[in-house]
Amino acid sequence: YRGHQPKWDAACVALLRRAGCVILGKTATTEFANNHPAPTRNPHNLAHTPGGSSSGSAAAVADRMVPLALGTQTGGSVIRPGAYCGVSACKPSFGSINRAGLKFVSESLDTIGVFARSVDELVPLLQVLTGRTPSEPPSAKPRVGLCRTPRWRDADRETQANVERAAQVLAKAGARVSDFELPKSSDALFNRHAAVMGYESARALAWEQMQFPEQISASLRP
Repeated sequence: YRGHQPKWDAACVALLRRAGCVILGKTATTEFANNHPAPTRNPHNLAHTPGGSSSGSAAAVADRMVPLALGTQTGGSVIRPGAYCGVSACKPSFGSINRAGLKFVSESLDTIGVFARSVDELVPLLQVLTGRTPSEPPSAKPRVGLCRTPRWRDADRETQANVERAAQVLAKAGARVSDFELPKSSDALFNRHAAVMGYESARALAWEQMQFPEQISASLRP
């Protein structure tokens, strides 16, 4: 809400501040990190989308406004803008980063994620936010799974080719790349995710829908 400043920080912000980070401000997201686009544009090409969702955080890191940023993911809201803007992004395991102070969209799915200019910069950021000390790098070759999900056919040929090319690059660099398939029933996960998110977001945004129904986009109105 424009001009509104909470009386306290969310837990993730408080942990970063305690570690010595300088908090510069909030970046733009799509409406409630959902699907109504914000004015954010891709800093690499202003005619291209920055990926929606937590796009302001990804674009700010890509444009070197900030070295690190936070975002949230309910579906692909961290890893997608990270990929579109060409920065390193991580959606950690559910519950790794405390969500106290987060504005929920879907309580069962929302996860706090992080952005940085490189993977190496993500490590200390995650250490502060999770309280976990990173383990020593494994001596064995990293194992990488190439999974063509049940929605693989929905991707265009260029996207498929880029994924295949990435697997080849990793293999040449020494990683053990192998194909694997998800269980057959996993195809239903996409529809179930939409059902859970739709049900929970309608409840999470109840106050906004009562107080400001005219300001909510049609895609989020009940």
